[in-house]
Amino acid sequence: GFGPRVAWLLLPACAVVLLMGVTNRLCLDVASVPLLWVVPLALYLATFILCFASARQHRPRLYWTIAAISLLGYAVLDYADLGLLSRGFRLGAIADDVPILTALLFSSCMLLHGELERRKPDATELTAYYLSIAAGGALGGLFTGLLAPLIFDDYHELPLGLALSWIALGALAWRGRPLPARARRAAAALGVVAMVLLSIVPPFARAPRPCGVELLRERSFFGVSRVMECNPDQPRRHVKLLINGSTLHGRQLQLPAIRPVPTSYFGPLTAIGMALYDGPLGAEGIVLDGDGARPGRKIGIIGIGVGMIAGYGRAGDRITYYEIDPEIVAIARDSGHFDYLAHSRAEIEIVLGDARLSLERELARTGAREFDVLVVDAFSSDAIPTHLLTREAFALYARHLERDGLLAVHVSNRYLRLAPLVARVGASQGFSVLQVQNRSFAGYSSGKALWVLLSTDAQLLEQLEQKMRARIRDLGVRERTIAIERIRDADLVAAPLWTDDYSNILSVLRFAPQAPRGSS
Repeated sequence: GFGPRVAWLLLPACAVVLLMGVTNRLCLDVASVPLLWVVPLALYLATFILCFASARQHRPRLYWTIAAISLLGYAVLDYADLGLLSRGFRLGAIADDVPILTALLFSSCMLLHGELERRKPDATELTAYYLSIAAGGALGGLFTGLLAPLIFDDYHELPLGLALSWIALGALAWRGRPLPARARRAAAALGVVAMVLLSIVPPFARAPRPCGVELLRERSFFGVSRVMECNPDQPRRHVKLLINGSTLHGRQLQLPAIRPVPTSYFGPLTAIGMALYDGPLGAEGIVLDGDGARPGRKIGIIGIGVGMIAGYGRAGDRITYYEIDPEIVAIARDSGHFDYLAHSRAEIEIVLGDARLSLERELARTGAREFDVLVVDAFSSDAIPTHLLTREAFALYARHLERDGLLAVHVSNRYLRLAPLVARVGASQGFSVLQVQNRSFAGYSSGKALWVLLSTDAQLLEQLEQKMRARIRDLGVRERTIAIERIRDADLVAAPLWTDDYSNILSVLRFAPQAPRGSS
C-alpha cells in the first residue's frame, strides 16, 4: 500500500507532470505565448486554492466523471490524428485541444490535490507534510525538464503522467475507502484500467505517419523531429520527409534526376520558387542549369528545414541559414538523408542561434548583411516565434536588406491567419506587399503554400508580379490556381500590428484549421 509520506510526494509530482505536459502540447503546436501557458498554470494553482480552502470542494465522483469525459475527448483527438477516426472530429487547436486539455488538467489536479488535502496530518507533522508537497512538485518538474528529454525521444510526459495519476488515485481510493460489494470493486478496477489505457495508447502512437517507415527520430528542446521514407519501391514517388511535431517541414525526392529539385512550399511554382528561379521548367518540375538569375546573390533564410532553398543556389551565390535547433541542422547537413546543402552550387553558411539575436549581433559588429532576398520560415511544428513577426523585427530585416531587396515570409499555417499580420507589420516599416497563394502542382514539385512578399522598392514587386503571371501563362496554368494579390493600405485597417511590447494570439486565430503545411 501507499504510506502517507509516499502519497505526499507522489500526488503533487503527478500534478506538476500533468501541468507541464499540457503546457508543452499546447505551446509546441500553436505558439509559445503567455495565453497558452498562463491558463494551465492558473488552473493548476486554482485547484490548490479550492482543495485546501475547504474540504467540501473534494468531490471525487464529480471530478472522476469530468476526467473520464475529457480523457475520452483527448483519446478521440489522438485517434483522429492517427487517421483511425475522421479528421472531422478536429475543429482546430484552440477550438478542441484547449478546452479538452484544460478540463482534463483541472479535473485531474482537483482529484490529486483533493486526495492530498484529505491526507493532511495533525500539527506535529505539518512541517514534513508541506516540505513533502514542495519536494514532490520539484521532483515532477525535474522529471519533465531534465530526465524526460534524456530517456524519451518524444513527448510522453503527458500520457505517462495521466496513467500514473490514475494508478495512484485508484490505489489510494481502494486502500482508503473499501467498496462494499465485489462487483463495485471490480467495476472500479476496470474503470481505472480503462483510463490508464486511454491515457497511454493513443498518444504513444500519435506521431503522424503519412507513409512508409521512420528512419530517424530526434528530440530536442524545440520539439521532436522525424525522418520518414515513403514509396521506396516507386522511383518517381520515392521521397524522404522531415516532420517536426505534427507538421511537414521538408521533403526530398530520391530519384537522382529530380533529387536536386526544391519541393513542397519551396517548389518552383510557389512564390519563393518563382522569385528565385528564372529558368525553364521541365516535365519533372525544374531544370536547374542556365536559369539566368543575377549572379552573386546574397540570400538569408531564417529556418533551415532540410535546406531546400539551397537547390536554387548558383555559383557565386552566398546563402546564409539562421537556425536555432542544432538537431535540425544535423538532420539537414549530416544525417545523410537530405543533400540539398551538400549539392548546392552556392556558398552555404549556417549560423546557430536565435535568428533575431544573430541578426542584431551582426548588425552591431559587422554592419548590415545587404541581402538580396531574406526568407522567414521559422516554425516549430505549427507554432510561431512571435518575436520574429513584430514591428521591431521587421525594422531589423529592412536594415539587413539591399535597397531593392525582397523579404519573403512563409505564412502557411493550420491554426493562425498570419498574412494580414505580416502585411500590416511590413507596411508599418515602409514595405510594399504582395500576397501569393498557390494550390498544389504535383507535376512541378510544388505543394500548397501561402507567401507574403515585401519590398521597399514597389517597382521590384510589380516586376515580380509580372514575371509570375507570365510564367503562369507560359505553362498554361489556370490563374485561379495561383492567387496573386497586391495588398493596399486600405486592406490593412482591421489587421493586427504586433510589437515587442504587444502581441495578441487571438487576433490571428483561425478556428477552422486548414490543411497541414507542405501538403501536396
